[in-house]
Amino acid sequence: MSGWAVAGVVAGVWLWGQVFGFGDAAATPPPSEPAPGVSAAAGR
Repeated sequence: MSGWAVAGVVAGVWLWGQVFGFGDAAATPPPSEPAPGVSAAAGR
């Protein structure tokens, strides 16, 4: 493959990601309540 073909493929993938996104799995919201740490019950 020539350099221009590689550049075209990279630009096409980048444009596809800009227009359509790369999936909604990467944009999952964080959990509303974080799990307590192990040291939370150790303070007696």
